[in-house]
Amino acid sequence: MGKFRRQRRVAATEVCWSFLAPTKTPTTVLATLHDALADLGKDSELRTTMHVHGVKPRGIGIGEFDLYIRTDAERVTPLVATIARPN
Repeated sequence: MGKFRRQRRVAATEVCWSFLAPTKTPTTVLATLHDALADLGKDSELRTTMHVHGVKPRGIGIGEFDLYIRTDAERVTPLVATIARPN
């Protein structure tokens, strides 16, 4: 997680690099894409560059990101509903 200073405040940032595919994408295709990205993450030059920029990569399994997005959407839906209401 990188950190930056702005207006005397410290904030942590996190970025997710992933791929998106339609729901009907075959599991074998998703596995191929996942494995290709995992292999790319093993490249020593890329890892060095990420380290220089403070990036700490971590992998998640296939489907875990979908679950994360679904859970987060369920969490923020009530908030969005209150914001969208006319006054």
